[in-house]
Amino acid sequence: MSNSKFNITISDTVYKRIHELNEEANEQQPLMLRIRVDAGGCSGFIYEYDLVMDYEPGDFIAEKDNAIVVIDSLSQNFINGAIIEYIEELGRSYFKITNPAAQAKCGCGNSFAL
Repeated sequence: MSNSKFNITISDTVYKRIHELNEEANEQQPLMLRIRVDAGGCSGFIYEYDLVMDYEPGDFIAEKDNAIVVIDSLSQNFINGAIIEYIEELGRSYFKITNPAAQAKCGCGNSFAL
């Protein structure tokens, strides 16, 4: 069961990208985007993204049009209130998390400090 006080905003661009990744993977079972926070990076914590087929007990699960995002219970504590987007710019594309709990972040935007 997920944390009932956990709140994030997931943009439509994230769900669209999950659909694209599923089309590219051509798996029998749809893949879910797992977002987690781990120790590392130049600021102390780093966001990690994986495509998975299953969720775990305690995961937060967000679904729209059969595209699914899962966030483990420990990571929920680090990104509560965050906005998750998928950005496409000239020459690159990436998932972006705007995290109100982050007190500092790395230049790449994928590492942060609390």
